[in-house]
Amino acid sequence: MKWYIIILLITIVILGAAVTAYQLFKIIEIDAKSREMKNPKFWAIFASGGQNGSGLLLYLLRRRKYTSKMSSLDIREVKSRKNKITVGLGCMVLGAIGLSIAIFC
Repeated sequence: MKWYIIILLITIVILGAAVTAYQLFKIIEIDAKSREMKNPKFWAIFASGGQNGSGLLLYLLRRRKYTSKMSSLDIREVKSRKNKITVGLGCMVLGAIGLSIAIFC
């Protein structure tokens, strides 16, 4: 029965990570579109896809050259996606805590 719980908790952690990565991708895409950067999907994939954050750092340095023209609708969408990132991170943390308890107890 213990292995059912471990599989469930691993699934929760993976889903939380997927939600977080997708929402970060969409936030960066919205930001790049509002700044009228060329290829916003490329920048979103590039910035959200790295392990060590180098893509995100490069995106943040690159976007300084462009001014933001974000509408109030885009601002509301970004805030909503930030809340979804918080839920995804919460799932990852709670799943990891539960997984460590299930494994070591």
